[in-house]
Amino acid sequence: MKFEIYDESRLDDHLELVLDVIKEWEWDSWYPTKEQLKQVYSREGFTADTRHYLYDGNKLVGFLSTAVEENRDGIQHGSIHRLFVRKGYEEVEDKIMKHALDLLKSRGVEVVRTNLKPGMGNLEEIYERWGFGERTTLDYSVIFPAEKYITKDYIKPDYIVDIDFNTQKDLLIEAIHLADNQSKEEIAQRLDSIISNNRLFGAVVAKKEEQILAYTLLYTGNKPEKSFMFPIEVIKEPSEQLIKEIFQFSVQKAFESKKKLLYHQIKNFDLKDFYNNLNLEFVPSYSYLLRF
Repeated sequence: MKFEIYDESRLDDHLELVLDVIKEWEWDSWYPTKEQLKQVYSREGFTADTRHYLYDGNKLVGFLSTAVEENRDGIQHGSIHRLFVRKGYEEVEDKIMKHALDLLKSRGVEVVRTNLKPGMGNLEEIYERWGFGERTTLDYSVIFPAEKYITKDYIKPDYIVDIDFNTQKDLLIEAIHLADNQSKEEIAQRLDSIISNNRLFGAVVAKKEEQILAYTLLYTGNKPEKSFMFPIEVIKEPSEQLIKEIFQFSVQKAFESKKKLLYHQIKNFDLKDFYNNLNLEFVPSYSYLLRF
């Protein structure tokens, strides 16, 4: 068996392996398309040797990506992604982990982060075996069929604004600005890029008496029938009713846009209880740390 580094010619092998592995997972994990990977792997600062491909002859049997990240307070941080190993080759799990972690050590990394979710095969067991022991909850997420949550004869509340990107983009920019204090110029540039690439199929702003209460964005997933509902950002007056009505409208919009599956996250844990009556089964995501 032999390790190889990234080359664009490997992407077909790469995606075939990943999709073959994740189809066995309990969690329906989404993965970038070939074009999306090309974009990511062509960005400034990318290094080909941080993508670890293990071949048995001409067959790709394992893949793992790593990254050297920022230096904080004199400590060099890095990250490691999910390990993908072909069924029947489980004996190479530790071989790939060692290869990847040795590279990070050689680059001076002292703390390595990984993000995992229960239901991703046996990844938690593997990473814990390698010393990833400090665990922090990152968010809660769910994937559900849009059809299950649509309402017949649905009527949109007047204060829920279905954003028209041609005429109401300024309202959306204002909502994003109020939620995270980014400059409006940066927000506008990012939105223009996302919209021009057809990555957004909708956006929602809740507004009462000229006061913006919350917003969310609706992204197209890596397959046409899949979509992503951005975490609801509440600016004023969080309530179960507000969350419910933004959620209901977003589901209707996704269904009408022929999206079968909707992925949604909660990042603000203060909002989690407001979802209790929606009968959604959220799964936590965890961040794990390894210190060399």
